[in-house]
Amino acid sequence: MVFLLFLLVLSPSFHPLYLSTVEIEIRADRSWSGKMRIFYDDFEDALQNAFGARPNLDQKHINLYREQISNYLNSHLIIWSQSKGLTFSVASLLRTADVITLNIDGHDPWPDQSMITNDLLMELFGSQKNVMTFKLRADIRTVAFTKNHASQEIHF
Repeated sequence: MVFLLFLLVLSPSFHPLYLSTVEIEIRADRSWSGKMRIFYDDFEDALQNAFGARPNLDQKHINLYREQISNYLNSHLIIWSQSKGLTFSVASLLRTADVITLNIDGHDPWPDQSMITNDLLMELFGSQKNVMTFKLRADIRTVAFTKNHASQEIHF
């Protein structure tokens, strides 16, 4: 029995950590871009849940799913300024080992005050945590999002 548990823990598909990270860099002119990292198998689960078919997010096929990925991200990572949502697009996708790195480009200027909702993967994993770091010059803010706290306000 202990041996079976040991094999389960060593299995490459076993990872009890449900975590994504997003780093947003806000430039002096308030344009912005970001880098997101997410476990590929969890992301495949989320896309399958959202769109019905399971994607193959290996490096050879990942760009075939760019529209689905963009649609999922824009409905689960929402940035509000007053009553307007900021828009962004996926600039590039890269799968390395177990992680997908997505580079995003903002289309709207970053506001002084914003409400962020980051509930990526939370529809599937109750223990999912999403960490976002915001950097404007030397000012850095880090915010953690959980299922019970999926929306938070950011001031710069």
